[in-house]
Amino acid sequence: STQSTGEKESEKEKEKEREKDQEKQRQEREREVLERQRQEKEREELEQRRQEKEREELERRRQEKEREELERRRQEKEREELERQRQEKEREELERRRQEKEREELERQRQEKEREELERRRQEKE
Repeated sequence: STQSTGEKESEKEKEKEREKDQEKQRQEREREVLERQRQEKEREELEQRRQEKEREELERRRQEKEREELERRRQEKEREELERQRQEKEREELERRRQEKEREELERQRQEKEREELERRRQEKE
């Protein structure tokens, strides 16, 4: 009877050990699950940050391109305006010269007429 009591005690001890081992394994599995979840969350956060950075970079490039395009157009307009002014000035200069020549020619003709008139009068006197 004492031996069977000892066997019973030993059986209880073994049962307690098994339960303790099972609890340890359960906790270990739980830790592994929590660790996997933590790592997964970390990967997701890193991926989100990476995508956000990428979006910001794309947006920055888009804006930069837009600024460059606006600047290019502004310069183009400026060049066109300068060219227009240059041509306008050129036209005015040509017109000024034409009028000058016209005045000179009229003056020449007037003087020529005057000389002819003086010559005619002189001849009439003779």
